[in-house]
Amino acid sequence: MHPIAYQYMQEALQSFNAGCYLACSVMLGVAAEQVFLGVAEAMVAALGSSAEKLRKELDNPKSSQNARFQALRARLEPMRHTLPDDLGDNLTMDAVADLLRITRNEAGHPRGRAVDEDTAYTHLQLAARYLGKMTALTEHFTQQATASSPSAGT
Repeated sequence: MHPIAYQYMQEALQSFNAGCYLACSVMLGVAAEQVFLGVAEAMVAALGSSAEKLRKELDNPKSSQNARFQALRARLEPMRHTLPDDLGDNLTMDAVADLLRITRNEAGHPRGRAVDEDTAYTHLQLAARYLGKMTALTEHFTQQATASSPSAGT
């Protein structure tokens, strides 16, 4: 797992153990965002010009995280069935990612929304699976990029 994502995951666990469930949700969302960025950057490196729309979203400081996520989803969709170890399953990639993102956004803004212990616990469990799969997907695209680089054959 990316060291920054790991740091935020640790903070999420510490927040949960301290009974700070809003903070736990925010930390999980930040960790999820970090691993998402890792996947997106690895995908761009592996796919080159065929991932140009995703690259533009990543490079544009005005792009929302949701726009970046939609660009990654659009590029990933035709590849899902070819990914190893069920790394492209819809439940993890879409539903869990959306849950973590939405909860982070709601918890991170002063809307008075509460996150109870059971919800935070469930989010921790889902996040662990999501972060693991996204890290594996990053490694998959990193290996593809390395294999296709000109220096890979030397």
